[in-house]
Amino acid sequence: MLKKFAFNCLRNINAAFGMVSLTAIGLGAIATFSGLGLLYLARGGFPIIEKERSEQIASTGIGAIVLGFTGIIFASLGGGFLSIVEESEETNSSRETAKIAEKKPLVLTKYESFEKSDCLPSIYTYTVMNFEGHSDLKGLVVCRFEEEPYRKLVLYEELRSHHIDQGKLI
Repeated sequence: MLKKFAFNCLRNINAAFGMVSLTAIGLGAIATFSGLGLLYLARGGFPIIEKERSEQIASTGIGAIVLGFTGIIFASLGGGFLSIVEESEETNSSRETAKIAEKKPLVLTKYESFEKSDCLPSIYTYTVMNFEGHSDLKGLVVCRFEEEPYRKLVLYEELRSHHIDQGKLI
């Protein structure tokens, strides 16, 4: 929870830093073009403000643009670093979840012996499998997997030869 809060704070700070950098680039561009425009007007004989002040505005604008691009580069690097660290944290937590899931016993149950609930009909993914080394299951079976809190349930129905012939037609 604390890690998630810290990542959200760092992500928000990184986004704010990027926005400030983009603003600096935009304001620097306006200042640069304004300062250079006033400078060329002064050189052309239409002095609106002092020549030194126009040069100062233009150089301040160029500095803001350079700082803005530097900020964008650092914000991009920071965002990339945050995403890599966050992804590695998610990978580690998913590995822990997978280790917990592996500890559940696998229970094979025939479809007829499974108690059916009266809830809304659901869509299931069925798999055709061949369990090798199992004494009760010889040949192909159609099965679906269900997760329960303390076990993994495999509901299966054996495929007979006439089922296989009908399946070939489909």
